Amino acid sequence: MGQKFTFAHIEHAPTDELRNYVSARAVKEMRFYEDLRRIADEPRVERIEQFENQNGGYEELTSGEHVDHHIMIAAVLNELKRRLAGAK
Repeated sequence: MGQKFTFAHIEHAPTDELRNYVSARAVKEMRFYEDLRRIADEPRVERIEQFENQNGGYEELTSGEHVDHHIMIAAVLNELKRRLAGAK
């Protein structure tokens, strides 16, 4: 699903990297839903195929090869929250 970030251990990643990850994910999610809105407003095979190429198609996503991307977001936010709470 596009740009990938990996952290061996989130707790060792620099705070700026965690913030950058959350920001990049937000931008990607907004694009994802904007693309869906365009498909709903004007459905075309080409548009759907482009969307599937960028985000994965039904068969690919249901094959079990993709992990729920929200897990990574939750992990990064949890680490940021922990750091921010410790900074008080």
